[in-house]
Amino acid sequence: MAENRVFNVWDYVVFASMLLISTAIGIFSALKHGRTGQRTTEEFLVGSRQISAYPIAFSLAASFLSAIAVIGYPAEVYNTGLNILMLNVARLFTTIIVCLIYIPLFYRLNIISTYEYINRRFGWVVRYQIVCSFMVYMRRQNISSSPKIDDSQIGSTELGFC
Repeated sequence: MAENRVFNVWDYVVFASMLLISTAIGIFSALKHGRTGQRTTEEFLVGSRQISAYPIAFSLAASFLSAIAVIGYPAEVYNTGLNILMLNVARLFTTIIVCLIYIPLFYRLNIISTYEYINRRFGWVVRYQIVCSFMVYMRRQNISSSPKIDDSQIGSTELGFC
């Protein structure tokens, strides 16, 4: 029997409710705080330094776990075995190091991003070299993964672990 892959009425209701609730929360926050709310990037990212570095660090670490990962990891393990476990072990150690070393260091130095740290330490020329290198790297990643996705859409090519 063929699967029904279209939204029915209840799917639209749930989807619209989620969008309306998210919009209402945003509008409420904007109206409640008004002009006294977040005015700068620093106020948004580090809460005007009113809380310690550790809650900010663990909040950033938790933001890496997305709903796509929660849904996709079981399928990835089913398709490729436990190879993805190595990625998660490395991610765990990296998150611990970032939370315990780098974010408190940035907090003490009163900086917000890695690029700001590089700018202070090495100057703007090195900062823009790193930014450009990152942009080229990300563009190459997008180009190299595009044919795999296109092939998988039209044929029975498996994506595997990209």
